[in-house]
Amino acid sequence: MLVLRTLGALSLSDLNGEILLRRRNDLAVLSVLADRAPAPQRREAVQTLFWGERSEEKARHSLRQVVLQLRRACGTAFEANATTLRVAAESMHYDAREFAAAATGQRYRAAVDLWTGDFLIGCDDIGAEGFRAWLDVERERLRRLLALSYEATVKELVASDDRDAALAYAGRWTEHFPLDESAHQQLIAVLCGTDRGADATVVRSTFIRRFEADMGHAPSDEWLMATDEVISLSRRPGAAPIQNRPEGSEAMSSGAFAASAGALEDHDRLTRTPPRLVAKAVAYAVALSLAVVALGVLATRRGMGSGNRQVLAVGEIKSAFAADSMRGFSTLLSISLARIGDIDLINERRMSEVGADMRSDNLAAVARAAGAREIIEGVLARRANGALRADLRRTDLLTGKTLATYAVEGADATELADLLTEEVARNLEAPAPVARPEGTTRSIIAYRFYEQGLRAFHENDATAARRFFAAALAEDSTFAMAALYSAAVVGDSSDAYMARAVRYARRTNERERLLINIAWGKRMADTSVIYWADTLVTRYPSDPESQLVYALQVGAGANPGLALAPFRRVISMDSSIGRATGRCRACEAFGGMLEVYRRIDSLATAEQVARAWLRWQPHSTPAWIAYSRVLGESDRLAEAHAAVDSASKYSPGGDAYLMHEQWWFRANDYEAVDRAWRKAEQSAIPDQRLDGVWTHVISSRAQGRMQDAMAAARLYRRERLKVHDTGAGLLEAVVLSESGHPHAAALLFDSLANTVTGPFASRRAASRAWALSHAAGAYALVRDTVALQRLEDSVRVNGMIATDRFKRLHHYVRGLRLSVTGKPAEAADEFRKAVWRRQETHVRIYLELGRSLIAAGRPAEAIAPLIEALNGPVSSSGLYATRTDLQELLALAYERAGRRDRAIAQYTLVSRAWRAADPQFRPRRLAAEAGVARLSRAEGAR
Repeated sequence: MLVLRTLGALSLSDLNGEILLRRRNDLAVLSVLADRAPAPQRREAVQTLFWGERSEEKARHSLRQVVLQLRRACGTAFEANATTLRVAAESMHYDAREFAAAATGQRYRAAVDLWTGDFLIGCDDIGAEGFRAWLDVERERLRRLLALSYEATVKELVASDDRDAALAYAGRWTEHFPLDESAHQQLIAVLCGTDRGADATVVRSTFIRRFEADMGHAPSDEWLMATDEVISLSRRPGAAPIQNRPEGSEAMSSGAFAASAGALEDHDRLTRTPPRLVAKAVAYAVALSLAVVALGVLATRRGMGSGNRQVLAVGEIKSAFAADSMRGFSTLLSISLARIGDIDLINERRMSEVGADMRSDNLAAVARAAGAREIIEGVLARRANGALRADLRRTDLLTGKTLATYAVEGADATELADLLTEEVARNLEAPAPVARPEGTTRSIIAYRFYEQGLRAFHENDATAARRFFAAALAEDSTFAMAALYSAAVVGDSSDAYMARAVRYARRTNERERLLINIAWGKRMADTSVIYWADTLVTRYPSDPESQLVYALQVGAGANPGLALAPFRRVISMDSSIGRATGRCRACEAFGGMLEVYRRIDSLATAEQVARAWLRWQPHSTPAWIAYSRVLGESDRLAEAHAAVDSASKYSPGGDAYLMHEQWWFRANDYEAVDRAWRKAEQSAIPDQRLDGVWTHVISSRAQGRMQDAMAAARLYRRERLKVHDTGAGLLEAVVLSESGHPHAAALLFDSLANTVTGPFASRRAASRAWALSHAAGAYALVRDTVALQRLEDSVRVNGMIATDRFKRLHHYVRGLRLSVTGKPAEAADEFRKAVWRRQETHVRIYLELGRSLIAAGRPAEAIAPLIEALNGPVSSSGLYATRTDLQELLALAYERAGRRDRAIAQYTLVSRAWRAADPQFRPRRLAAEAGVARLSRAEGAR
């Protein structure tokens, strides 16, 4: 048998000793294969994982060398053929697999004893981004299992009254997790429970100093309060170790340690004991009992960090009568329990997702996979007097032990859920539940429709989701979350639903209110979103949705690199990765990471992330589209087109084909673009026909065929008006401006200024500011400074009401006014002030910035903004300006900056694009051709 060690040290050995000495790459490849054994792995996938950044030939050569070494070292335990690689799991002891099997098989002490250190230490600098992403995920998974195993081990030792071992394992826990508040809190309680309060004080002060040194701030207030109280209680007179207490002591009997947790586990005894004595008993138990600490009860009472808080899920609640009529009760109870402030609740949405992913109807297993530590289950019955009765139990998912039982009666489902919530809160000695928010529905029928809508929404069935959410709102028009999801699926009337969600958000629970605020803030591009997202992830750290929302907001901010860690956490947490259907947050996280790397100009790393995504989901259309975008932006256009073909293969009939047009535009291949729009205009699918007309307008403008562009723009406007698109005239206004009709264009832009209607003043103001800035561009063509002054004031006023992106637009209008009055340097300063986020700035700002810098005699500075504009998507670089206009200006910047070869290339593109242009473009085409000739002669003379 071969022995592969990956925990703490990396080695492979057989009966004769260690083999493959100092060959980290070979052993890392073997570890990946062993981790996935006995399933065979495609050679291409392994090659990409480790050498994806190299050329195809070099990557294949590297893989062949590794395969040769593994064949020699492993013999029959390693199988390789032309297409796959495989490790025979039965022929190799693999410590990480054995550790994980012990932990998931509830052999927690054995799992802890198998742990000898972190996974694949010293391998962070090998492999490609795909391997490093896998390594991060696998390390995090194994460390979570280790923490879970330590917690369960201490609990088992408490139950068996083995104090010395409990202290030893608690100490080892803190060694492996030196900054974990939960581990140190439990070690302190162990020491106090064994009459070692002085040692507990030293542990506490040492941890505080280390935490402050490493983290830059003190541990949480809750941890400080909880540990201080444990130590203080242990010093009180009469608070001797439990084994010395006399039988019948008011604080607790001296039986086994686990008995001290009885006050929390035995519901009947609690209900019979006077509350004053119960409270006093529990207070002493907290100070003196390992069992109470191990169960995290104190942490729950004090609201400790997510590692210590009670994490509950609602499981199966059977109905002994008319089962269908009460099918939504578990959801009703779940939402009601969320009103308890000091617990984390695995919400019904997450349970549904994980259950679908696991293809399991075992709700206990689903809850555990979703991160819950305890589950509430039971049965409903109807009493003879018509009242509802619930008999439920709260069970520890680690040990299967019943922690508490509840028997409650209520007049209806809502009252029953409320009474159960109050009982659970009392039992946990958590703060009383907050009042039921008025905006959260009391209708169980509305909940049922809402649940069905969520399921359809996460399965990407927008039609069914729209129907179910509408039914929920028909039952209860104040149901804020149903309104929020309706806004996501209804399309044109989404503002009305969003307004309803916002209106009732103040009366919902905390989590729902945060989600609604974030959705509204994203729609408004409001900077407050980051603060709401931070609150959400702090309050609900175990929810991957919270992590994803936070990561997306950070990734869109000023320091996008800070989003990479939370994106990786989402990938690690989201068990739905690899699913062919339904919501995949890990996929969204991969997409978010790609956007971050694009924003920080790290396309090489972005490519590795895209390949890692494809390794997880080789048949994912979004993954192939993302990969195509990275390749295209790296100017590897042939590969980008091939990736689009793969995307279309896995999603026939979708809109992946549009990416082909993006790369044809980037290659200035207008013949291919024109073939595409002509084909699309003949499609039987209305949306594809309109896509064809839209591309027709963009391509014709870039080639100087303005009459053709105008005809297509008017057709587009007529077709869009049939579906009441009030902004349908945008294309026509742009063409009018470029065709020598600036006044007509300005009037049409002005009419578009009020196209957005609805309840949100900021949306209406943003629409006006945006359209009026375009009108200003038209007036600048005729040098109408009076109109520009007026529009500058209007854009400023509307921008103040709108969000950050639009607050800067008046600088663009002022820059236009300064430019037409002959002040290019001052104009350039204003255009720079108008820039918002580099890759989300209006393309005409970059165009005018480049023009002003050239006029101010600073052509070298003009190159970067013009390239930025050209590299944007066709929806910006082709819509609000033509690519040929940008290339003509870029050629001039290159020429005046002395970069003749670059200028020749841009002038050549301009002359080719305008070779069949309308007569008005002939002088500019001839000037471009003259530029090519002039600069070519200069280059030849040199």
